[in-house]
Formats: sequence, C-alpha cells, structure tokens
Amino acid sequence: PAASASAAETDTSRLQREKRAAFDLVDALQPGDRMTLLTFASRTVSLGAPTDDRTVLASRIRRIEGTGLPTDLNQALRVVASLSSSLSEPEV
Repeated sequence: PAASASAAETDTSRLQREKRAAFDLVDALQPGDRMTLLTFASRTVSLGAPTDDRTVLASRIRRIEGTGLPTDLNQALRVVASLSSSLSEPEV
C-alpha cells in the first residue's frame, strides 16, 4: 500500500508541474498566437478548438485530471502531426 500511495503522490506532483508548464505557455502567448490543448494517456483528446483567449485556456488546463492509464505517446504524436498539418505556421 505504501508504494502505491507514493506512486499516486508522484503522479499528482508531476501533473501539477505539467499544468504549471501549460499555464506558462499560455502566459507567453503573443498577439496573433492561438493554442489548443490535448490530453493523452491511452488515447488523445482535444480540449477544444484553438483559441487566443487566455481565460478559456486556463479554464481548460484547470479541468485536466490524471487518469492513471498508460500513455500511448505514438498515438498522441500522430494526432499532433495531423492537427498541425492543417495550420499555416504550426508550432508544437
């Protein structure tokens, strides 16, 4: 039990660090920039259309929760590649 509690605590801490990094990216948006957010574990999910609205982006980040599911990074990268191919100047 102690090991699983420790693992859960580590996952929570990691998620909080990742959310902080996402907030930092939102804060760094320049005029004309838009951002979309994706979550991924066993599948990749878009959290909404690209937007330049910092309030909307921050709200989306706050709603992200850990799943405890294994991560399929290859599937996530395929989704990112597909989404970015439709943009004129994508930045990933």
